[in-house]
Amino acid sequence: MSLISPARRAFFADVAGWVGRQADASIVITHLLPQRGEFLDALNQVAPIAAVIPIPYSVHAETLELIRKSYPVAQPTLETMLDPQAMTDLIEPYLGKGRTALIEIGGYFAPALPLLKAKYGDRILGCLEDTEAGHRRYDAAAPLLYPCVSVARSKLKQAEDTLVGPSCVFSAERLLKGQGLYLHARRALVLGYGKVGRGAARALDGRDAPASVYDTNPVQRALAMSEGFPIPEREHALANADIVFGCTGTTSVGAAELAHLKSGAILVSCSSKRVEFDVVTLDRDYAKTNIAPHVDAYTKGDQTLYLLGNGAPLNFLDGGIGGPALSLVQAEIMAAVKTLATATPGGGVIEVDAPSKQHLAALWCRAFSDPVTGAYRM
Repeated sequence: MSLISPARRAFFADVAGWVGRQADASIVITHLLPQRGEFLDALNQVAPIAAVIPIPYSVHAETLELIRKSYPVAQPTLETMLDPQAMTDLIEPYLGKGRTALIEIGGYFAPALPLLKAKYGDRILGCLEDTEAGHRRYDAAAPLLYPCVSVARSKLKQAEDTLVGPSCVFSAERLLKGQGLYLHARRALVLGYGKVGRGAARALDGRDAPASVYDTNPVQRALAMSEGFPIPEREHALANADIVFGCTGTTSVGAAELAHLKSGAILVSCSSKRVEFDVVTLDRDYAKTNIAPHVDAYTKGDQTLYLLGNGAPLNFLDGGIGGPALSLVQAEIMAAVKTLATATPGGGVIEVDAPSKQHLAALWCRAFSDPVTGAYRM
């Protein structure tokens, strides 16, 4: 229960009533963070939940116990979730005779689509993806054997995405303070200047941590410079950064580039685990020493790098992103089940239609904004 729980529940009830039941069942891969049960209960009305699969690095123990009381929970390791055959086998006990929607965060089912199609055929309705990293995995799997609806690049998700960067900066600052370190005056590098990176750069600027930006897209680099952030060439950016925020949704520092980082550099992921930084190479080629909870040193020769949060999105140390902005994204996920139910397989990833997004936004504004002041209300 939170201060905004009554408003969230009323909003979700409106959305669920508008969407209606659209699938026989669903299997949901999700972060199990506080208040997630409110969303799952609403989603259950649209696509009855056959199983919940928590992402291992974002499980809140009390929330897990609450969810277990309402839904079957499968808890594979991250290694299992990255194995297409293992994921194909994992869901078998939860598939009924009807058509099941695979609703996920991270694209874990994308590499398994051929196996899923061969084993389960039309028992699977299709897939629904929430994140940029997952969206890219489904793009890479095209032409798709099942329809896939993504909310990752929706305008409705921008409200949430703009909060991810600042929340990662907040978590990094809190963690470093526990080690007697501060962001102030440290040279920060933001890799990727999309919605997440832009928010991170602005949050760092507000903390007097001079931030430089590098993006592979020259248009984004030009935008960053026009907004006051230096854009050094990549080699110089990596060599001079005291702390690096990976905000690309893909690999921002690969194996060959780890050696270019200055000794003492601190690595912070604002994206999916083991995506932004080549953690596999760090674990294999560097000597690892745990310094404190969520702080690991990796040493190779004269170079030492510090990885925070084991390479997982750092904001999950403080509950991830919550509040009304997340509710809007979750509402679009519910609406996306309806889009999925009427979609045809093949081609690439599709989105919820514009009129549906406008309707969801109107419902959200009515639920969370005061009609007189226009400010948030509980």
